[in-house]
Amino acid sequence: MINSIIKAAIYNKVLTVILTAISIVMGCMAFQALPIDAVPDITNVQVQVNTAVEGLIPEEIEKFITYPIESGMGGIPDVDEIRSISRFGLSQVTIIFEEGSDVYRARQLVSEKLQAIKDELPGNVQPKLGPITTGLGEIYFYALEAKEEATEDERPQQLMELRALNEWVIKPRLLNVKGVAEVNAIGGFEKQYFVKPRLEELARYGIHLHEVVEAIKNNNRNTGGGYIQQTAEQLLIQSTGLVKSIDDIRDIVVKKLPTLQTVTVGDIADVSLDKELRTGAALVNGKESVVGTVLMLLGENSRTVSLDVEARVREIRKNLPSWVKLETLYNRSSLVNKTLSTVEHNLIFGATLVALILLIIIGNLRVAIITAITIPLSLLATFMFMKLFKISGNLMSLGALDFGIIIDGAVIVMDNCVRLISQKSKHIGRSLSRDEVRAEVYKATTEIRSAAGFGQMIIIVVFLPVFALTGVEAKMFAPMAAAFSFALVSA
Repeated sequence: MINSIIKAAIYNKVLTVILTAISIVMGCMAFQALPIDAVPDITNVQVQVNTAVEGLIPEEIEKFITYPIESGMGGIPDVDEIRSISRFGLSQVTIIFEEGSDVYRARQLVSEKLQAIKDELPGNVQPKLGPITTGLGEIYFYALEAKEEATEDERPQQLMELRALNEWVIKPRLLNVKGVAEVNAIGGFEKQYFVKPRLEELARYGIHLHEVVEAIKNNNRNTGGGYIQQTAEQLLIQSTGLVKSIDDIRDIVVKKLPTLQTVTVGDIADVSLDKELRTGAALVNGKESVVGTVLMLLGENSRTVSLDVEARVREIRKNLPSWVKLETLYNRSSLVNKTLSTVEHNLIFGATLVALILLIIIGNLRVAIITAITIPLSLLATFMFMKLFKISGNLMSLGALDFGIIIDGAVIVMDNCVRLISQKSKHIGRSLSRDEVRAEVYKATTEIRSAAGFGQMIIIVVFLPVFALTGVEAKMFAPMAAAFSFALVSA
């Protein structure tokens, strides 16, 4: 079969050129669609259940929230391990599935279980699934800061404005970028309205704290009232009740006394705009700031997504207030570009070095060029195999390619072709015709094919034990062995 392919390639040069061109186009398309990252992603298939909790200590969070969720996940198929952690304000349960499980099916199964155990949880908590990302999903970091220094008294208010700007302006626009799963922010202060009841006034009027809470809740909403028909138009009726300022909160009625006097929130409590209670902060160069993290969707191309995020950040900068600056702290595309430049450097340097050495030793420019062309063609074919088998391109899989080993078979074949053509030419005492050259090339190639192929098969066999690895080791080293094997087969 291989002899037939060799013969068809030698005697049908038009077909060979067409197939080569098609391979080049398909290889370039595969490279464009190939997930590119700096290092292999060793994250297992997992689903996280995060629950924000207020007012409970970690022991109570573990007892009333974490344990019911963790025990309720029993019975889900293909679950390998369940881990959990309970901290102040947060309960996190991580369900790890067996390798090869579909993450979307896993999330669906966990979501169904959550619906079944919600009745066992306290009424004010809402468990949520974590974003569809991995441990290497953090592809972009940015910092939001003021251009001018603020005084110590003004700094909390400034951080509050920066946090609000990030939540309502920057984050929604970044979430619209294709391939972005989530945008998290740390630092700054969340803007909140504080109602601080005066206990003496509550006791004086006989008002309980829950009455204050219910009054504020019931008086902070809009209500629809249907519509009025006028000729061909409908006039919509709405009662606007959303609070818009501190004065609106102060004017909310809490209780009516028998004396027809109304008691408002302002009569029994102090209302102010203040910052949230927090347990951490974000520092940039030793200065407190607001730091955002962009998480990539599972399976996306980190280089493409990070470049799209960078483009969107440049658009956002144009519409920010004049006193705000948005800086990039980390961009995954820079790291990926370094990886690609390493591969590109190896490709160009390897091909050039091989061509020069062959030119010096053999003294035939055509032979040197043909042998050097094997490198990019083999690499493009490798990209097609990697795309077919869903292997990402990274420093391990692409950086480990040894072009000297890849073209070893091509060097042997071309050397034998030159030898037989030279011997034939000396034997008949003239230059060979085109048909005679084809015949000698076919003879030389088929003669050395088994030896050259056997040498490369030995190298592939050496990598076979790597494919038997499991767990983290398999995710780290199997792509390297697969890419190397693909390159040798393609060569």
